[in-house]
Amino acid sequence: LGDVYKRQNLFVMIFVLYFMLIGGRDMEEYVSDILPFNKRNKKNILHEFNMIVKSNAIGIPLLAVIQGAVATLGYFIFGAPSPVLWGFLSCFATIIPIVGTALIWAPLRCTWG
Repeated sequence: LGDVYKRQNLFVMIFVLYFMLIGGRDMEEYVSDILPFNKRNKKNILHEFNMIVKSNAIGIPLLAVIQGAVATLGYFIFGAPSPVLWGFLSCFATIIPIVGTALIWAPLRCTWG
C-alpha cells in the first residue's frame, strides 16, 4: 500500500511541476487570488516563497558540488581507488537526504578492501 502512495505522490509532483514550468506566472496569479490576505500580505508571501525557491535552487546544487569536492579530496588523501569517480558519485548522492553519502561509502568500503 505504501508503494501505491509513493507512485501517486510522484505522479502528482510531476503533474504540478509540468504546470508550474508551463504556466508559472498564471499559477502564481491564481494562488495570489485565492489567498485570504490583503494585497500587501499576498505580495510579501509570494516574495518570500520566490526567495525560498530560488535559494534552494541555487543552494542545494552548490552545496552538493562543494561536498563532492571535499569528498574527492578526502578520497585522495586516504588513498581510495578512483577518487574522482567516487567524489563525482558523492556529489550527486548528497542531494538525497539523510542517507545520501552513505550510499556511496558502503560500496566504496567494499571495493577498498
